[in-house]
Amino acid sequence: MDIDDLRMGYRGELDSIGATGVTASKPIRVDGDAGITYQYLKKTSSGDQVRGRQVLVVHDGFVHSITLTAIEDQFATADDELDSMLSSWRWS
Repeated sequence: MDIDDLRMGYRGELDSIGATGVTASKPIRVDGDAGITYQYLKKTSSGDQVRGRQVLVVHDGFVHSITLTAIEDQFATADDELDSMLSSWRWS
């Protein structure tokens, strides 16, 4: 699996779970490894709308998925916290 494979496949995955408003992927690095990140909207089973952000990173040939899901009015704060966590990420 490589970054080009991720770029080609992520939208299909999100379409299959009913995500909407999917943004274009943006490159990201997590502890030096290449990945992509994007956001999307999704309705919960109770009908509430949530915003999600997913980070897909290729490390040692494997794809690692890091996902944030939050209700709309709490997303910006949670997204800042995710960025902080990602900047301190170290592979063992």
